[in-house]
Amino acid sequence: MHFVFTLNPSLDAGLPIDFATKTVEEQFEWYQMLWKIMQKNLCQQFKITISEKKDLVAAEMSDLAVYCQPKIKDLECFDKYDFKEIRSFAENKAPIGKNCASEFFKYNCKALSRIYPKGERLDSSNFNPCPLWKCGCQMVALNFQSPDKYLQISNALFSLNGKCGYVLKPEKLRNNQYKILSKNGTDKWVIHLKVIAARHLPKSRKAIISPFVVVELCEDNSKENKYKTLLIKENGLNPVWKTRPEIVEFTVCDPHCAFLHFEVNEEDVLSEPALLAQATFPVVGLKTGYRSVPLKNGFSEDIELASLLVFVEVKHSRI
Repeated sequence: MHFVFTLNPSLDAGLPIDFATKTVEEQFEWYQMLWKIMQKNLCQQFKITISEKKDLVAAEMSDLAVYCQPKIKDLECFDKYDFKEIRSFAENKAPIGKNCASEFFKYNCKALSRIYPKGERLDSSNFNPCPLWKCGCQMVALNFQSPDKYLQISNALFSLNGKCGYVLKPEKLRNNQYKILSKNGTDKWVIHLKVIAARHLPKSRKAIISPFVVVELCEDNSKENKYKTLLIKENGLNPVWKTRPEIVEFTVCDPHCAFLHFEVNEEDVLSEPALLAQATFPVVGLKTGYRSVPLKNGFSEDIELASLLVFVEVKHSRI
C-alpha cells in the first residue's frame, strides 16, 4: 500500500486505527466516509447535550422513567396508582395522620414514596423516620451531615442486611390487609436490660472523664422510654456500675420499627451531657445473653476498643 493515514479516537474510545490504500482516490473515499460517521455521532451527542440542559435530566436517568415515574399532582389522592409511580413528600406533608395513614400504607404496598426533610430545618437537624417506615415508605432521606440520634437509627436499620443499602420490609408491611392503626394481633416483646461495665471510652476535652450511660427504646411514638445509669467519677478506662445493678424493663409494641439506643455521656461544667460514644441496634436483631456492645461515634464509625458490657433478655409474647 502506497498511502496510509491514522485515525486517533478519543482517549477512552480505544486504540488508533491505521488505514492503507493503493491510490489517493481510495484514500479520499475512506476519509469522506469516516468524516460523515464522525459528524453524525457529534450531531447526536450535541442534541443529547442540548436536551439535557433544557430538561435538566440526564439521558441515562431519563431511560429509567419506565421504572420510576414521578407523580406531582394530587399527592394525597390515592384513588388510582400503579407500581411505576413515585411520590415525594416533605416530612410535615406526608399523609401519616389517622385520616389517611391506612390509604397511604396501601399505596406503599404497590407504589413508591420518598420523604425528605422540610425546608425549615435550617440547622440540618433530622426527623424521626420510624413512623414513616411503619407506613411502608421506601425512601426516607435524612441530613447525613448531622450526627444525631435519628441518623444513627437509620444506620442501624441498614445494618440488618450486611450494610448493602437495601433492607426488605417485614412481611406484614407488604400485606395491604394489615391494619397499621390497630394494635390487635401485633407482637409484643419485653426486653430486660442491665448495664454492667464499659472499657476504653474515648476522651473528651478533659484528661479524665466521668461517664454515665443512657439507654433509650426508640419507637414511632413520642413517649420517652429511657434509663440512665449513675455517674462514675473519673474513670473512662474501665468503669463498673455496681451501686445500681437493677434490671430495667422495656416493653416493645412493634419490634420491627423499634431500636435500642445506647449513649455514653459525660457531664460538662454546666451539667449538660456531652456525647462520648453511641451504639444503636434494631430490636429484631437482639439476642439474649451477656453482650459486648461495640461503641461508635456520632457518624456510626467504629471507636477502637471502646465497648459496653450489658446483659440482655428478650421475651416474645402476643397481645
